[in-house]
Amino acid sequence: MPVVEIALLRSLPLFAKLPAPAIEGLAAALTSVHVPAGAVLIGQGELGDAYYAIAAGELDVRQDGHLLRRCGRSEGVGR
Repeated sequence: MPVVEIALLRSLPLFAKLPAPAIEGLAAALTSVHVPAGAVLIGQGELGDAYYAIAAGELDVRQDGHLLRRCGRSEGVGR
């Protein structure tokens, strides 16, 4: 059972109220993605095709070069 992944999903408001079997299924299907510092995860104007739950580190959400917010562990971005 992916305990760390289940805990991460439970910490996200989007998934927190799902029943245990649903959380376990989602946790088992997660794919880990490492994004190097300074890399762009989703470019402005691009259509998102995934939801990214942040397990470690931080990412900046920018629009037209301006910082909108900084996201960290137990937050997510995407679609």
